[in-house]
Formats: sequence, C-alpha cells, structure tokens
Amino acid sequence: MTAARHEPAGLPDAPVEPQRDRRVARRAHRNAAVAGRVAQREDRWNNFRYAVPYRTEGPKLTLGILWFVSVLGAAWIDGLLTIIPVSIAVTTGAFQLGHAWMVDPAATETRIRLSETISVATFRFAAAVLALLVAVGGWGGAFGLGLATIVVAMISGLVGAWYGGSYSMSAALELGALMVRCTIPIGLAAGALVAVAVSEPRSFVVLFILISAYEAADFLVGTGSSNAVEGPVAGLASVAVAAFALRLIPPEPLTQASLTAFAVLTGLSCVVGQLVASALLPRGGAFAPGLRRLDSAMLAAPLWLVLLPAIATG
Repeated sequence: MTAARHEPAGLPDAPVEPQRDRRVARRAHRNAAVAGRVAQREDRWNNFRYAVPYRTEGPKLTLGILWFVSVLGAAWIDGLLTIIPVSIAVTTGAFQLGHAWMVDPAATETRIRLSETISVATFRFAAAVLALLVAVGGWGGAFGLGLATIVVAMISGLVGAWYGGSYSMSAALELGALMVRCTIPIGLAAGALVAVAVSEPRSFVVLFILISAYEAADFLVGTGSSNAVEGPVAGLASVAVAAFALRLIPPEPLTQASLTAFAVLTGLSCVVGQLVASALLPRGGAFAPGLRRLDSAMLAAPLWLVLLPAIATG
C-alpha cells in the first residue's frame, strides 16, 4: 500500500507572500504620492494670497449635484423659485466669510482691532442677513438689485457707526467697510443669478450650464493637480465643449454668435471670479465653501444681467 504524500505545511501559501508584499508596497507608494500632492496644494493655499482651494472633505460631489439640480429645477418651474437654493448658498457663504474675518489666523490684526466693537456671532449673523437682502433684491431685476445694494451699503455703514463709533472713527469705518466686503459682492452674485432667471429664464439655463461646466471640470482636475493652472484650464475647456453643444439650438434672445461671445465671457469671468472670492477672504485658503459655491458667478452673473438686454433689444 502506497503511503500518502503530505505536502510540507506552509508551501502552498509561500508564493502569496511576495504578491501581498508587492500590493502593500504599491498601495503605500500611491498613498505617499497622494499625500505629497495634498501637501503641495495646502502649502500653495497657505502661501498664495489669491489661492483657490479644492477641498475634498465631505460630500462635495453630492452637494454639487444637488445644487445643480435644485437651481435648474427651480428655474424650469419658475425663475422666481431660484431664490430658494440661491438664498441658502448666499446666507451660508456670507456667514462663513464673516466668520473667517473674525477667527482666521490671517485676520488676527483685524480681529484684535475690532474685538471690542462687535462680537463674532453678531458680525457673522449681520453679514448673512445683509447678503441675503442683496440677493432678494434680484427679484426686482437689475433695478431691484441695485436698490438693494445701495440699501445694504447704507446699513453696513450704520452697523459700523453703531458698534464702532463709540470707540473711534477709524474703528467705525473699518467695521463698515468689512461689512460691505462680506455682504455686497456675494450678494450681487446671488442676486444677479436670480435677476437673470426672472427676466430671461432660457438664457439663465445657458448661463448656469456654462458656470456648472466650468466648476465641475475645474474641481475634478484641480483636486488631483499640484499646480494652480490645470483646474482652470480644464474648466475653460469644459465651457468650450458645453458652448459648442448649446450653439446647436441657442435659446432666444441668444444667437449662435452671441452665445459664443457670452461663453468666452463666462469662462474668463469664472476664472477671475474665483480670484475675487479669494481677495474677499483674509487668505485664499480660508474655509468658506458657501462663498466658493458662488465664486464662479461673482462676475459672470452680473455681466449677463447687464449685457443681455442689449442682445434682446438688438
């Protein structure tokens, strides 16, 4: 009777160990590369005054899709309804902008000068309310938006005089100017979106698609880039592709030629708008995702609001 052969224990598993080691090494190499790119981006955000951060913490893609669907859905039903999602973004953005000026390390000197004039909670709450007031003025078109902007500028001056006037004139002026900085630019961006949606709902769809195309490509490419150029370049390319598709059936009052011109204007405005948003913050990398939700529209939407009537009447 032939004796049964017994394989030595552990021999069948021996080839698996080198494979496992190689997988672990590759994973460690990928993680190190990702960590290196993240460190480069964060270093750029912290050292460049006009940095545009690409933060990946939290459900960014989910919120972006929800923003896109809610705004376009509201505009499809009625242009007036766009104030609902836009008001959430502008209130959040102004609140975070005011908070950054009160607590961010880059704003230490400002906080020290104003710490005795107004509390953090009061300042950021006032900024959110006043920015929302500007945005709501978009219901009245360009006239309503302009009137709301003037009113908020006056109220901002009164806030500065009320809280800082008892200390010094310079404190009152600084507080009023900072309130304007935290309310009017972001309020104008949101209000112009609403005004365009109310006056020209079809053109608003084009505007919002172009802005969203830029933001999506900019974010997807920018998050994996170690420099500040690849994201905006990808965004501009995405705007070009979206504009080419929209030119097939341009909605009135846009024509193929005017849509091309507006697409070029929108792409460049998105790039500059991001830099303007960084300039509003104490530093470009300060945490303000609500502001970043509207930064691409900060110049594009007001320009569309001003230039569209010329196309419609021409």
